[in-house]
Amino acid sequence: AVTEFDFAKPNRFRAEGPALLGAYGALQDWDMLVQFAYSHGRENYQRDDRANNHFDLSTDVIKSIAHRIGAALFFDGGVKPASDAVAVLLDEKADIPFDSNYNRAVARLGLITRIGTAVMPNTTDAPCPENFAAVLNAGIAFPDNAAGADNAKVFNAAPDYEQLLNDLLNAGMIPKDHCDPATGFFRSIGGELELNQSKGTFQAITDACEAFILPAGEKARGRFLAAESLLGRAVIAAVAAEAQPLRLAKRILLLHLTDTQATKAKFASPAMEQLDSWGEPPFLAARGEATITLLATAGRNYRLHAVNTAGKRLATVPLIPGADGTLSFKAQVFTDAGQVFAYELEALP
Repeated sequence: AVTEFDFAKPNRFRAEGPALLGAYGALQDWDMLVQFAYSHGRENYQRDDRANNHFDLSTDVIKSIAHRIGAALFFDGGVKPASDAVAVLLDEKADIPFDSNYNRAVARLGLITRIGTAVMPNTTDAPCPENFAAVLNAGIAFPDNAAGADNAKVFNAAPDYEQLLNDLLNAGMIPKDHCDPATGFFRSIGGELELNQSKGTFQAITDACEAFILPAGEKARGRFLAAESLLGRAVIAAVAAEAQPLRLAKRILLLHLTDTQATKAKFASPAMEQLDSWGEPPFLAARGEATITLLATAGRNYRLHAVNTAGKRLATVPLIPGADGTLSFKAQVFTDAGQVFAYELEALP
C-alpha cells in the first residue's frame, strides 16, 4: 500500500500522474493507493476563492478528473498484474548501511514486470521466499545461502553496474521488443502498457480504460480509441462508466486534459519550475486540440456530449464517420460552449 502520493499543483504535468501511478501500481499488484489529500479543511470545498494549495483535489479540477483514469486502470477491469516477478534478495541478519541505494535499472525494470525485495532467513536450508523468474544481487547483503535461489537465475545489480537490463534481455528474461534501454522504451510483460521516454509518450490499453499521454504531433492507437494531439501536451482517455468493456459500455467518459493555473499566478521562468505567487481564482485552462477516433463502433450508434467539469452537458458534438467504419471528432479545450476537458459518449439503442 502507498498511503500518501501526489503530483502537486502547480506542476503542469500533474494530469499525467494518476494514469502512470494507477497503471504501474496495478502492474505491480499493489493493494492500495491513497491520494494526499482531498481537502485541508472545509473551506477548500465550500468556497470558490481558494487557489493557495499544492495538494488538495478539492481546489484542483484537472487533477481531480485525472484520478478517474488512474482508478480505472488500478481497479478490476484495468491493468492486470504482471505474471512474473524479479526480486532483490537480502539476508535478514545483514548489516545494511542506511545510505545504500539500489541500481537505478531496478526501478526501470518495474515498468516491465513485478519487482520487489525478498528477505531470506539466514539458515542453511532456507527456501527462496517465492518462485521468482530471476533474482538480483544488489551488491550488498546478498544471502550466502541463495546461490541457486531455487534455480532462479541470479543477476548482478550492484548500484554502479550499467548492464543489468541488457543482461536480462540477453538472457531471455525480457522479450526483445519489450525494452530498449538506449531510447527509454518499456512495454509491460502483458503488453498493456508502453512508456517511451525519448518521445515523452505513454499508453495503457485495457478492456475498461484506454489512456494516452501525448505531446503535440504524437499519435496513439488502442483497441477502442485512437488519438493524435494537434496542439499542446495532453492526456486523452476513454473510461467505461460501468464495469464493462469499452466496446459494450452504454456510457463512456472521454477525457482530453491539458492544464489549469490560477489567474495572476507568477513563476520565476517560462519553465514554471518555481512558483513565486499563488494567484487567484478563476482558474485558467491551457489550450489544447486533438483528433479522437472511436475504432470499435461496428453495429453501434453513439451520441457525444461535451460536458463541464461537473458533468453537465454543454453541447452535442458531431461524430464524423470514416470510410473504415470509425467515428471521429476534434477535441478542443476552448469551444463556443465554454472550456471543455470532458465528454460523455452515449451508446444509443
